[in-house]
Amino acid sequence: MPQSASEKRDRFARMFPDRVEKAVKQFQLISNCSSKSNYEYSRETVAKVWVHLLDAMMNSADDFGLEIDFTINGKTLSEVSSSGSITSLFEPTQPEVSSAGTLF
Repeated sequence: MPQSASEKRDRFARMFPDRVEKAVKQFQLISNCSSKSNYEYSRETVAKVWVHLLDAMMNSADDFGLEIDFTINGKTLSEVSSSGSITSLFEPTQPEVSSAGTLF
């Protein structure tokens, strides 16, 4: 049975605020990782992660018919975006081996 506009508005009013609050809390948890006394990270890796997050936010806004733009250090997302998965940024790096089989 199709839902009325009123039922859809009510469901949106119930669901949307809670989901937004959960997203905000997740951003607060992400910010906890900025503590250099507890974590080691490169600025490049963090920038790539933020590109990923901001791209997801732009896509979500687009779903609502909104156009938003972000910049990172004065560059647009398309200027700093990178391909690949976010998890690949955190994979342990393997030591390079020369053709002679010795580590550099």
